[in-house]
Amino acid sequence: MSRQVWILLSSDGLSALGSGMTVPFLIVYLESARGFSPQMSSAMVSVIALVGIFGNPLAGAFSDRTGPRIVLAVGLTVSAMGTLILCLASQLWEAFFATATLGLGYSLSWPSFNTLLAQLVSRKQYSLAFSLRHATSNGGIAAGGLLSALMLSPNNSSSFSFLYMMDAITFLLAVPILWLIKIPIGTESRGTNQAASEQRDIQNGSLLRDKLFCRLWLLTTMLVAVGFAQFNVTFPAYFLHLGADNRILAFAFAAATLTALMIQVVTLKLVYGRRRTYAMALMCAIWAFSWTLAVAASTVTESRVPFLAILCAVTFALGETLLAPTISPIVNYIAPTGMQGRYNAGEALAYSAGFVIGPLISGFMLSRGFSVQLFGFLIGACILGIFLSFRLGKFLPISISRI
Repeated sequence: MSRQVWILLSSDGLSALGSGMTVPFLIVYLESARGFSPQMSSAMVSVIALVGIFGNPLAGAFSDRTGPRIVLAVGLTVSAMGTLILCLASQLWEAFFATATLGLGYSLSWPSFNTLLAQLVSRKQYSLAFSLRHATSNGGIAAGGLLSALMLSPNNSSSFSFLYMMDAITFLLAVPILWLIKIPIGTESRGTNQAASEQRDIQNGSLLRDKLFCRLWLLTTMLVAVGFAQFNVTFPAYFLHLGADNRILAFAFAAATLTALMIQVVTLKLVYGRRRTYAMALMCAIWAFSWTLAVAASTVTESRVPFLAILCAVTFALGETLLAPTISPIVNYIAPTGMQGRYNAGEALAYSAGFVIGPLISGFMLSRGFSVQLFGFLIGACILGIFLSFRLGKFLPISISRI
């Protein structure tokens, strides 16, 4: 990897440091520190993903027209604004405005970052580049999680506010780092797999005309809804209900991110040369086992719940490491020339949609006391994901099907 790539990854790791301090505790912060009801707190979290549905296409279009670096800088700045507003929010409308602003920042940052990263490497380096991005991001999140576990006081609401203030600062510090990057002009990294795109007869007017991308989008949305959305929203609420406290959850998230950090490159070596869809299927199988551990936690004594919470988080992270060399590289491989930003925005939109659908499913079932049934549903959905991953492999061109 070039020096420019490491500079970009360092900015991502810095912003991830702040996110690691705050993201796992957003609902807890809104309820405990700001006094909002569980229903309103859940609605505020959903707003982040809902805004992303509108912000992701904007990020893609502007990344292709003005360049991804400018869009990324704007996204980081808007994220910092949202976090600062959240620190000061005392009224319901202020908290909703804060989470909407935060969601807009996230929706601008993610696709523009992936587009910029893809422009800094050759196509053969996509898997390694996105795996390193995943590792450095998890490194920042892990460090942030450990710091929050040490600084967070369950009985002191000001400790939450301090963490969110630090999160805003890390967003702002990441912005000037972006202008240290020298973006190559007229190199292979600026293009995408145009030959493969022409072979698939893609019309550049719309992503919806790309049937392969649509299949990948639907699968990604499902995996996010039953995976990441549940881990970030349902996992903490579920284990808090079983008796784990905030510190245990902080250590669980930190253990998960440390696992992803240490295992990511190893995972890439293990799956190198194998089909990307096989790696996706294996990820689904590991996630199914992770949710099985969550079900098991409801059957043990309260003293054993913390151990199972951490084990569940670590297992989920093991599966997560298989995602980096699969979905994002496929998206950038199949993107036609001049549409890389929009394709990366389409991938981000799948995550936004998944983060809307996932909490709706879990909220509906948990509110009716169907926690075990919820995880049974998630296990079944992961098994379905295995089948759909193999199915997707039949439509991938040979040139991009292997890692």
